[in-house]
Amino acid sequence: MEDADNFCVQAANARFMIVKRQATASLLSVLISAVFLAGCAPEMSKPLELVPPINFDKSVSMLQPYVSSDSESQFRYHDGLDFFSNADSVAVYSALDGRVRSVEYFQRPEDGAFQLNLLIESAEKLLVSYSLEPSGGRPSADEKLLQSRLVDEMMDTLLIAEGDQISAGQQIGVLRGYSEFAHIHFSVTDRGKKVCPATFFNQQHKREMIALAERWLERLYGQQGPVALCN
Repeated sequence: MEDADNFCVQAANARFMIVKRQATASLLSVLISAVFLAGCAPEMSKPLELVPPINFDKSVSMLQPYVSSDSESQFRYHDGLDFFSNADSVAVYSALDGRVRSVEYFQRPEDGAFQLNLLIESAEKLLVSYSLEPSGGRPSADEKLLQSRLVDEMMDTLLIAEGDQISAGQQIGVLRGYSEFAHIHFSVTDRGKKVCPATFFNQQHKREMIALAERWLERLYGQQGPVALCN
């Protein structure tokens, strides 16, 4: 009887050691996996920050804000930011690192106005488009001829070509204009949807843009006061 009891105790101890080894192996496996995953997990990427496409100096007169299609703002739909310049010629810069997707000499079908369109794509697939427009509004026949000539000049002085890899802050061309409404129409497309470009600028740039938007509000609407960049 004593031998049987000893056998049972030894068997129980053996089973305990097997279970203990299995538990230890499982725990070790979990710890190794956790360390491996921690080492291989990608770092959290910083939000993409854009640089202004034009210097905020005396050559920038005002800025028209972004207005979404479902906005209840008093302003009409506007899918980007307009940077207005009162200079005959002003440098234009790349807002981000990326690849030049397209360069297009373009005439708007709705009013016949001429403009130069540029499209830049970032590594994150963010699309930034520029429309360099010598003026605003519906042009007369004479203005169309002038716009066509100015867009030709912008094409001739362009510093980039389709397929080029470019860097944020790099000069890519010039905006040529003949009125206070010459501007860069600047828009951003994220995952197939137009979004407010102002969300990608730092706080200092946003403060400067708000001041420019307040000038636009006073000039176009005769109103004074704060105005949002994203509506």
